[in-house]
Amino acid sequence: MVHICEGYPQGDVYGTTVVGGLRRIPSLLGGDLSDVAEEMGNSALATEAVPLALLAAVMVPLPVVDGASGDRAGMGYLRRIAHLHPACRTMIGACVGARHGMRAWTGPGQTSSPSGIGTNRLTRIRGIGEMLATAERITGTRIPPAPRPADSHEGDDAEAPVHISFLVDRSGSMNGLRSDVVDGFNGFIDEQRKKSEECALTLVQFDSNDPYEVIHEAVPIPKVPDLTPEQYQPRGATPLLDALGTLIEKADARMESIGGQEDQIVAVFTDGLENASRRWSREKLFDVIADRRNAGWVFVFMGANQDSYSEAGRLGVADHSTQDFRADAQGVRAAFGSFDRAVREWRGATTSERVRRREAFFGDRKEAEEDLRRRGRRHRSAES
Repeated sequence: MVHICEGYPQGDVYGTTVVGGLRRIPSLLGGDLSDVAEEMGNSALATEAVPLALLAAVMVPLPVVDGASGDRAGMGYLRRIAHLHPACRTMIGACVGARHGMRAWTGPGQTSSPSGIGTNRLTRIRGIGEMLATAERITGTRIPPAPRPADSHEGDDAEAPVHISFLVDRSGSMNGLRSDVVDGFNGFIDEQRKKSEECALTLVQFDSNDPYEVIHEAVPIPKVPDLTPEQYQPRGATPLLDALGTLIEKADARMESIGGQEDQIVAVFTDGLENASRRWSREKLFDVIADRRNAGWVFVFMGANQDSYSEAGRLGVADHSTQDFRADAQGVRAAFGSFDRAVREWRGATTSERVRRREAFFGDRKEAEEDLRRRGRRHRSAES
């Protein structure tokens, strides 16, 4: 492995390289994983995550299923890597698969589908449809779907229901856009009501007086009432980090309560920069968003009066799911209209189509930025 990596340019971060970390692995094999992680470094930096993931994949027991009891014999495996950075855990999973192949998925006495994957495992893996759709695109082959549980009443082509968590800035700088935001949101909901696919909405507004005020919580789209001017009254500063961090915490709890069977779309609508958070740091939120994106969540950022791509990138939001909009009535209308169009396309898409759009939620068109260009305002393209 060291010889392979030596053939590529080495980035020096804080005085070390990936190759330097790999060379330390033999001397650390007998140590405790927690101690090793502390010594090697436990972060998303490649110079730390790559060597640590390779070492942990060798040190930690194989996570198989005990065919007799049906219990995961390697639950200790999950507990032992739980403290590692999400980037490390992701790479460990890839290393375990590369090292052990199908033994990491099937145990003694298990049956396998024609694709070779244990069927009684597939029915218990969250997001397996998305995984298989990705595998099909990479390999160019059709992987038979896992059998549905006997008590499932879903149609064969049913897609996961969608949950939209919409976080709207209610700080004082939004006062000039008050009626535009109300009208834009109501227009978005009116269009979404016309779609038949299952979808629910959580609407939260935030400012320094109340960093997390819930207007609607997990309400089915057909039952979402219009937003009123009395409900949306801008004031205070902009605790964006605290609001978004809390929203993710609440969504995690809801996902846990329902078994995770939802597609998560988290959207931020703001006209200003973070300036009032106390609980969440940008670094902590970046890690949490990266972890949720790895789990299939979609994060969308729509911003005015700022470099939205810079701000969204510092949070961990993909460029192709970010838009700038002009802070006036037409710009707000364009932003809500673009989001509405993308959500309608998402709700009508197959699982494989949704997978393709996870990092490019707006697809090949950004209407709010088209409006900026037409009206002569500078913008930063996601492709720049």
